[in-house]
Amino acid sequence: MFLEGKSPDDLLHKYTESKGLFSSIGMNLRDYLSNSAHVNMEIPESDRASYKEIKESRLFNAKSKIAPINKEKTIPRLELLSIFIGLSLVESTIQKINVKFEKISIFSDSTIALCWIQGNRRLPPIVSTLVQKISLITKRLREYIDVTFFHIPTQENVADCATRGIRKDDFINHRWWSGPIWLNIPCKSWPVKDASILCKQNADSEVEEVESYASNISEVATNPIWPTDKVSNYSKLLRIVAYSARFIRKTSKDKYLPLKGKELQTITPSTREVMDAEILDIREQQAIFKSQLLMQNKQLNVKTDTNGLYR
Repeated sequence: MFLEGKSPDDLLHKYTESKGLFSSIGMNLRDYLSNSAHVNMEIPESDRASYKEIKESRLFNAKSKIAPINKEKTIPRLELLSIFIGLSLVESTIQKINVKFEKISIFSDSTIALCWIQGNRRLPPIVSTLVQKISLITKRLREYIDVTFFHIPTQENVADCATRGIRKDDFINHRWWSGPIWLNIPCKSWPVKDASILCKQNADSEVEEVESYASNISEVATNPIWPTDKVSNYSKLLRIVAYSARFIRKTSKDKYLPLKGKELQTITPSTREVMDAEILDIREQQAIFKSQLLMQNKQLNVKTDTNGLYR
């Protein structure tokens, strides 16, 4: 370390002169230096030099695809497609450049698309095909690189700059070229969430929501109204329900589906009465297992029809 020098050139001259002096007598200066803690403690604070490792991020490659005009696609499906494009770009880039990567982080602001990838639900054919392709690429990459999916807040998603547009004056120094500033700090401080943890939390909250809703529903009595467990013949069961419903409708003040003239004259239940009896029986059975049906509502797209039956 040279503490005296009028200019950088003067310091460089002194350094070259000193280096030549040691070389002329066959001494390698590095052989006489030590990085031990004991030696460093003896060096005055004013004569010490230190350095700080600074990480820097830069845009290396980018790829975009225009959404098909002739086919209407939902936003989550387009987000899933962008994840597939990004992963394909990552794999092809790694194969073409001779650089060793320690880990790969995939960011998306679509919770639905990330949960499609992390989950095991039944999905529509197009979505299922994309998820399978993403899984295959991820599996190949994870053979030698750690791959993690993250959910990123929309305001931090730099990829949106390509679609929302950037002013010409701001483009030169825009974060599009370097990414979010938090990429240069430790991963633990990133304002993102691990997709696997996020999707598990969403799944748990859905179950809690359904269970909470189901607990507020007045379930039917343990013993059903209709003797489904005592009658083995389904046609006989429907006739019993039809006769019971006829008696209730005839004696009740609240005339629900009143009997017509021909139905009052017939002894056996009419076709309409049998159909109504079947609806009543199915409705009761579905009411017994209503909580299970509600839990499957979001997974299997269960809906109620005009008769109040889950389909």
